[in-house]
Amino acid sequence: MNVLRSFLVFLFWLQSAIALTGDSACSRAVCVNATVSNDIITYEMTLVRQPAILGWMAIGFGKSMAHTHMVIMWKSDDDTTIMSQRYAAGYREPAPLEDPPRVASIVNPKITSWHPTNSSTLAFQIPLNRKTGAGVERLIWAYSPTRPKSSDASSHIEFHRANGHFTLDLSKELPSDEVSSPTQAKPIPSPTQEKQNSSPSPIQGNDKPPPTSGDHDTVIIPPFGPYTKREKLLIIHAIFVSFGFLVLLPAGSLVARWGRTFTPIWFKAHRFSNLFLALPVITLGWVLGLTAVIQHDADHFSNAHEICGVVLVGLYYVQVFLGGYIHRRRKTAASPKPHPPLNIAHVVLGLAIIALAFFQTRSGLDAWEVTTGRPVLASWCRKLWVLWIVVLPLAYLSGLSLLKRQFRQERSGTASGDANYIALHENSSALFEVGEDEGEDGDPMDSEKMDIIHGKASP
Repeated sequence: MNVLRSFLVFLFWLQSAIALTGDSACSRAVCVNATVSNDIITYEMTLVRQPAILGWMAIGFGKSMAHTHMVIMWKSDDDTTIMSQRYAAGYREPAPLEDPPRVASIVNPKITSWHPTNSSTLAFQIPLNRKTGAGVERLIWAYSPTRPKSSDASSHIEFHRANGHFTLDLSKELPSDEVSSPTQAKPIPSPTQEKQNSSPSPIQGNDKPPPTSGDHDTVIIPPFGPYTKREKLLIIHAIFVSFGFLVLLPAGSLVARWGRTFTPIWFKAHRFSNLFLALPVITLGWVLGLTAVIQHDADHFSNAHEICGVVLVGLYYVQVFLGGYIHRRRKTAASPKPHPPLNIAHVVLGLAIIALAFFQTRSGLDAWEVTTGRPVLASWCRKLWVLWIVVLPLAYLSGLSLLKRQFRQERSGTASGDANYIALHENSSALFEVGEDEGEDGDPMDSEKMDIIHGKASP
């Protein structure tokens, strides 16, 4: 009896020992499948982004790039799989490691029917992390379509085109019919898929695509469902910041460029557009983007779009304070200069902000596909972007043709004491009296004729 009991305990222990656990997840660009067996984890990385141009793929063991060990893989010219273990001290190219804390090895992946046509899969094995065990694991991933120029594991790698993060639960037990070698890892069905698979279906086992589960930036491979709360936040964020930076700010710049030679109220319109309208719109849009990142538990400043966004908003706030300072100083100055350096800097900074906003908007359109896994939000957005980046500069450059008129108005307003103020002045009527102080030959009239015109003397 005791022998039988011991034998049953041994069988139970043996079943537990050989049981596979693991998890899997997908983004729009990369799917990751992890399987644990005998304290060895097999990771399979599959490029699902189309067109499937494989440069390199990588997995990092952490929640951000900084201070993270990672495994980078690519194919050489002769189709040999290259693996490089590296460490990223910060947000720069990771450095190769000669003696990593956990040594990985290349294995042959198991291609299953859920893999998209022409997709590429790379796989490796690595010992289980003793600190975390087979529990919840945070991973980062990255992908680039540019392949390293050498098969040397320490070769230079180009900046990633797409990146993100996954959270995998490695303690999930695989069904008994999926017990096999570690290289034959199979995705775990999500509750939704389990419900779908309960009905008769020709799709069984590994014919199912990786699920969407856990706390990570993953989406189900198309077809796509309704927008999530985070995706709606990103859409509203895009609308607000695009309208603020590419409509309201350019409108204020065009008013300043064209309006100053025609009406003394140009500054009021300029300030209303660039401050009273743009400030709340841009601020709200930026806060919505930040909220989407925080709610998703994603890393901040993890790509060019996020870094450029912070820089762009910061420059805009600097521009607002600079404009206010120039205006206050102008009102208190006894004898203002015609073209103070700060006024010129204000103009240059404003144009630079709008130029940077064009880049930021385009990078946001690209980030939408990578971050959400969905196709282009609206094809007309890209077309409108191309049209606007041509029309807007032409409209501003055309306004430079009024510089001669502007300088002439400045000279003619010298007697008023305010003629030299071209940037932020709203009360100098002499500045906008176009042609009244000029004769038929374009020369300034003498003081007697000017007094007659202004009603200061009798004819």
